Amino acid sequence: MPVDFDITPSREEISYEALQELFIKCGWGDRGGSFFLKKAFLHSNHALFAITFDRELIGCIRALSDGVYYATIHDLVVDPAWQKRGVGTALLKTMMDYLRHIPTVLVPALPESTGFYQRLGFTRHRFAMARFLSREKQRLFDPPEHV
Repeated sequence: MPVDFDITPSREEISYEALQELFIKCGWGDRGGSFFLKKAFLHSNHALFAITFDRELIGCIRALSDGVYYATIHDLVVDPAWQKRGVGTALLKTMMDYLRHIPTVLVPALPESTGFYQRLGFTRHRFAMARFLSREKQRLFDPPEHV
């Protein structure tokens, strides 16, 4: 499959309005607007963006880290029209290259995305704690109902 996109760490070249539209298109909501998305990506230790050669934003990923022991990956988002074309894999592999010296890398993952992460070397674990400010966000991470 030919590669028709590029991965860039340049946060200054990104349209955060386009990033907000990407989140909406992927069903993640507007995340409070482009102002907050920009703030989150600028304050992350690492951020990467997938861009077509026509300069269209088609994906992103970011990571938070202490730089020594732990990192957490967030917001791996790929335009639905570009999914299953290697964009998410390229973003994650590139991010993992940035984090190669970090011994523990965590990623919150919804059940439908765990297979993707497992194919790229992540393993599922039982223990995690979280605090959510909204029930809507918490509901995404609730355990499945037992029948």
